[in-house]
Amino acid sequence: MIHRRLLGALTALAVGTTGVVLVVSSPASAYGLRSLVPTTWAWTDSTAPHTSFVDQRSDIPVGRWLDEEENTHTSRSYFTFDLTALRGRVAHEASFAAREKLVTDCTRSAPVQLWRTAPVTSTTSWKKPPKELELLTTLSRSADQSCPGGYLTHDLTETLRAALQRGDQTLTLGLRIAASSERDKRLGRWLAALPGISLRDNGVPTVGEVGHHPSGACGTADAPVPVNRRSTEFRAQVTDPDQNDRARATFAAWPVAAPEQRVERGGLGYAGGIFRTEWDTSGYPHDTLVAWAARAEDGYDQSEWSTPCYVRVDGVAPAQAPTVTSAEYPEGRGFPGHGGPGISGTFVLDSQGEEDVTRYRVYDTSAGINEWIDVAPGTAANYTWAPRRSGSHSFEVWALDAVGNTSPVRRYEFIVRDTAPRFEVQVGGVGLPSTVTMRSPVAEVTSFGYRIDDGTEVRVPATDATASVELTFPERATYQLVVSAYVGDTLSGVRSETVHVSDAPVVESADFAFPDRPGVVGREGSFTFRPRTTEVVAYRYAFGNDEEIRIDAGPTGVATLTWTPSQGGGHALRVRSERADGALSEVERYEFSVTDPRPTVHSNDLEVWPRQDGAGVPIRFSFHSRMAEVTEFVYRFDDETELTVPAEFGRAWVTWTPQWAGEHEVTVRARYSSGELSPAAQWPFTVWSGPVVRSPQYDEISSEGRVGREATFTLRPGLPGVQRYTYRFEGGEEQTVEASADGSATLTYTPGYPGYQTLEVTGEHAGGITSETRTYAFSVKNDRVSVYGFYNEWGPQGGIGVPGWMSFHSELFPDVAEYVYRLNDGPEQTVAADPEGTSTPLTITPDRNGSNTLQVRQRLRDGHLTPPTEYTFLVGTAPLVASPEYPAGQWSGGVGIGGQFTFSGGTTGIVEFEYRIGAEPPVTVPAVDGSATVGWTPAEPGTYQMSVRGRTGEDTWTDTANYQVYVQY
Repeated sequence: MIHRRLLGALTALAVGTTGVVLVVSSPASAYGLRSLVPTTWAWTDSTAPHTSFVDQRSDIPVGRWLDEEENTHTSRSYFTFDLTALRGRVAHEASFAAREKLVTDCTRSAPVQLWRTAPVTSTTSWKKPPKELELLTTLSRSADQSCPGGYLTHDLTETLRAALQRGDQTLTLGLRIAASSERDKRLGRWLAALPGISLRDNGVPTVGEVGHHPSGACGTADAPVPVNRRSTEFRAQVTDPDQNDRARATFAAWPVAAPEQRVERGGLGYAGGIFRTEWDTSGYPHDTLVAWAARAEDGYDQSEWSTPCYVRVDGVAPAQAPTVTSAEYPEGRGFPGHGGPGISGTFVLDSQGEEDVTRYRVYDTSAGINEWIDVAPGTAANYTWAPRRSGSHSFEVWALDAVGNTSPVRRYEFIVRDTAPRFEVQVGGVGLPSTVTMRSPVAEVTSFGYRIDDGTEVRVPATDATASVELTFPERATYQLVVSAYVGDTLSGVRSETVHVSDAPVVESADFAFPDRPGVVGREGSFTFRPRTTEVVAYRYAFGNDEEIRIDAGPTGVATLTWTPSQGGGHALRVRSERADGALSEVERYEFSVTDPRPTVHSNDLEVWPRQDGAGVPIRFSFHSRMAEVTEFVYRFDDETELTVPAEFGRAWVTWTPQWAGEHEVTVRARYSSGELSPAAQWPFTVWSGPVVRSPQYDEISSEGRVGREATFTLRPGLPGVQRYTYRFEGGEEQTVEASADGSATLTYTPGYPGYQTLEVTGEHAGGITSETRTYAFSVKNDRVSVYGFYNEWGPQGGIGVPGWMSFHSELFPDVAEYVYRLNDGPEQTVAADPEGTSTPLTITPDRNGSNTLQVRQRLRDGHLTPPTEYTFLVGTAPLVASPEYPAGQWSGGVGIGGQFTFSGGTTGIVEFEYRIGAEPPVTVPAVDGSATVGWTPAEPGTYQMSVRGRTGEDTWTDTANYQVYVQY
């Protein structure tokens, strides 16, 4: 059936080509919809048998028709399409369509035949028509199309594919009425200009450059590429004429001797159309000859498989670890060791006659570096290495064959003697003398050599293994300084370090030195600037982000800056020097701290939320000074009398009770051991104006508040002149209460549920003034018991007669004397409350399956019984398992010590039990009065699980009980 999109394309083509010739096609470099129109066409006329009607720009007749003079004509039409643009491509969908413009009789169904013919020529006529080669189909207009104006269509896919496979340059299609009906004048019709072909075609991708990666070799059956038994990599290049980003490669590999083991898989794409796949060769036996090939595909078509390449699997690694020897660094862990830092040594690596060894791998464990050394097959290698440090070193060495098979590892451990010289560099700056002091741990050292970067080494004599030289660094930079020590002409050790040379000035201060000597606010101090370059005439400095200030230097390039800090905390001074030519140095950043002699004041009580401070509520304050030798603090709240408090480690605490809410201030000074007082610190603070709330049942030290028990709350004003209070308990209705003469009021409240609750209170004062709202939080204890344990509401547990631990939990601890409980409709029982905690454990044994109810109340020490809690839980049907010799979950018994295990309960009507120990087969034992006893003697120590279930007389199984047996060793 014609594809809807193709028919749509043909419709657009037919509409667009009425009376004209259009050549419409999509680009040849993309898979997509393409439309073809005839490059030449013709129609013939029986009444003009020798006349050619080629490339006439008019509607085209097919069958019997009459001209204006009522003369009778019979016509056939032919259309040649150019196929050269499709050379080498594959047609996936193709459809022919012609639109009928005029039909003599729409009630008649005409047998319009579609033929493949020879091409149209300039002499095509009724007497010289193109040769009819193949009848393709008889066309008919579908019933749902209009007449005239409908389409004659045909799926041309196979016809077009055949033409392309034959290599035809053109395809010519002819339209005529079947010979038996061709002279029926009722069947004549006219086509609206040219018919067309709409198709989807695709360029087939190709595969090339097939080879093993990374060598690129393809390998033949006689000369395969050797690979190891871990993995190898195949590669191929895919070329797609459509430049389709879906193009990819598929690889296949198979043992030559077992082609049925062929495996195909995709590859990963890389630049340039290269695809690679890592092939697991671990499953191929040693010496297996494996063939492999690649194929290109783009989601529409695929190429042929490439000519096979071949690899041979080498799965035999060198059998022996290589030997390692060194004259300079012999193996051993004895100190002081050999050689020294910077002294090269040669290590001989020998495969011990393994002829297929072509490479050695040396891993320096101390540096984490791998070295690879290629050799002629079966030969030894010399590895030269110089240590960078003294102490313990080790190499791990492997021998490898040509495909990477690796021998066992050889670990070579040795000690490098500590012979590296030490040196210190006192950097003077740029263009100024710097001093290098060199020392060697080797007493026999006679000289040192030093070089900067790749410069020439300079030798200097050593005295007592020490030497000192002056260097001048010409510019600011980071230099590599290499120092070597010699005994005569023999190198004893080398050390290399980087030296950063800066022209940033030196900044010093005896008054502002972090962290030992901080400055003090208001106390003058000084800074000294010293040059680290030549011809310094001035300095530019700035504190923090301030603007730079210039200060002249003295004749020696030194300058002194005096400064008085105005605020405490951390500070940074940025300084750079200025040369006579105006050049500026790098910036030196000097950080220091300044202490404010005024004490700091703090109070945590004023930071909590909801606010708890208020009139009449004590507030705790801390005083702190960073100054030394503080003996006490002198302080005053508002205009009250000045008081003192001793200081300990520069800190003290005081408590003060405000009489009213509002703005307050505390003034504090520190007194030193000299008797001197620091400047005063004023710390303003605000006391919350909300009313002060107290409750004997809900204060911090009280535990009386609980559900159903009335509590009292006393309100006191935070501001004078209170007339009434507006309050609300935990989202309830807002209420008011008048204040008494002393400004207080009392509220009562009986909570109906447990948990966190609040009381919000606002004071209303004379003159319409209202205080801030006080939020007083309190927690109401639950007067009901919480129950949890083995038997729970989430699912059935245990069974009839199976005891389970439970726990009663109460928030009224320690006022609970005992718990009174009843299981289902059984008798009421009691258990004493645990005096050590809020939970009391007990064991219950259910007497029925399914839903059970445990009702529990708590009896308080005053005799009061709280409301009951009903706890509903589900009881399963698992039987009870018990053993005196092997109690559940306890290490007991031993190998050869027999134990008796009794099965009972679970549910009613059990006639037999089935039990299994570990993975042993299940055993069945009959039940007598719902009970059975079996014996078992362990043969091995350890942990065992005994699984037991019962079968009832109704042939139903109970839940399974799992009993843990721990047999002692």
